Amino acid sequence: MPFYQELWLRGWNEEVPRLFGCKESGDWLFTSERQVCQAYFGGETEIKIFKDWFEKNIDRPNRLMSLIKKLHQNEEKLLRYCRRLYFTDYCGAGRFLLFWRLKKFIRLFKRKYGPYAIVRLTDLAMEDLLPKFFPPILKEDWQKLVDSLEFGDFTHDRLAFLQILKNIRANNIQQLFEKSNGEVIEQLGRFEPEIYYQIEKYAKDFAWVPVSHHAQPLNLDIAIGMIRTGLADATTANELDEILSKQKKIIQWRAELIVKYNLIEKHLRILEFVQKMSAYNELRKAGHSKAVFLSYSLFQAIADKLQIDVVSLRQLVAEEMVVVLLQGKISPGVRKMISGRLEFFICLLRDGELKNYGGQEAKDFYDKEVRPFLPSHDVKEIRGTSAMPGQVRGRVRLVRLESQAELVQEGEILVSSMTDPDMVPAMKKSAAIVTDEGGMLCHAAIISRELKKPCVIGTKIATQVLRDGDMVEVDATVGVVRKLNIN
Repeated sequence: MPFYQELWLRGWNEEVPRLFGCKESGDWLFTSERQVCQAYFGGETEIKIFKDWFEKNIDRPNRLMSLIKKLHQNEEKLLRYCRRLYFTDYCGAGRFLLFWRLKKFIRLFKRKYGPYAIVRLTDLAMEDLLPKFFPPILKEDWQKLVDSLEFGDFTHDRLAFLQILKNIRANNIQQLFEKSNGEVIEQLGRFEPEIYYQIEKYAKDFAWVPVSHHAQPLNLDIAIGMIRTGLADATTANELDEILSKQKKIIQWRAELIVKYNLIEKHLRILEFVQKMSAYNELRKAGHSKAVFLSYSLFQAIADKLQIDVVSLRQLVAEEMVVVLLQGKISPGVRKMISGRLEFFICLLRDGELKNYGGQEAKDFYDKEVRPFLPSHDVKEIRGTSAMPGQVRGRVRLVRLESQAELVQEGEILVSSMTDPDMVPAMKKSAAIVTDEGGMLCHAAIISRELKKPCVIGTKIATQVLRDGDMVEVDATVGVVRKLNIN
């Protein structure tokens, strides 16, 4: 959505020079067609910024850890403020109160969101830096060395959900969930109050999990539907124990590999930094969902004041939203602009300057500046990075929106720009996973290793080249996806 896309790029442009001591950040482009977003970035400039900073500070562990600390502080400052927004009663609130609340949200969100891509750049930079600082390490061993020991918020969500499934199975009441939601709630409340309390608490504690820009928060009805799906999935019976035992395995693997490769203190400092960045990868995604969820009441109050819906309101970038809020109304010209952006929007950061295009102007810019450089559907072979080796064939299932993950069938090849925790059930069904983005610390890479599913990440073009139903061969051993036919 324009509001968040523009804040991301504005934050990136301001925060990267501040964090890394460089003069400017690289170029980025965001496109949004009917709320489906795609990101493009200049690549080498951003990677060089991080590589130069890392090499300069590799022997200064306090500087490495201070970056991690700063990222965490930005997350916590935003969430602390959003919790305040969540518990505010906006009934009768005037424009100026909403104005000051919005201004502070913009400032904190921009600072948090600015370095959002740093995990990806860490991945890309470390691919080049590893041979310089480490002895030759097998890729699968490197993955074990950098896996985080910390359980992030999404993992805690999954553990709570799996514990509910375990208790339902232990009480032998699976058949109850074949009934309607109303009957399930009524029967649990009468005969299984402890399990009812668990589900109710789960829906409350993790209401933020499915929230992106306008997805519905988790509630009791959605949670019951998830439980039905979870009970039908036989693999969930052992998943809880597998997650809980993972920490012990990582500790054991790490100790063995440190001895195997004769890693010294300098190596261990670098590993600690990468491990903490891996943990931050999940923290930043959870932080985004929490911030959007907790701040929703503020944007609803602003939308009510301006007599517009929240989705349309968020087609305005931050400065535009501030102006119309102070004016107290949305002019016909602004409404026309919003209508155009709902169809197509482009946010461009080039040479340190930020520009926005909407509607037909955005389409014209895209056709002239972007489309000629995009690969066509006729491309027969796509290359990326192997996150989990293996070779399979199957039909493509393209997942551009979270809701489309439900369409994935057993044995299909899940193709997405990137994956997130809501896609785990679909990833389990898939025969392989292919993504446009990501490195060895990304969600797709981590989950594919846990599921032992072939996975190719960082292809850049998979979602543009592949279509639903294409038959492909995923050779994740060498990081290649080949089309076998074109439908």
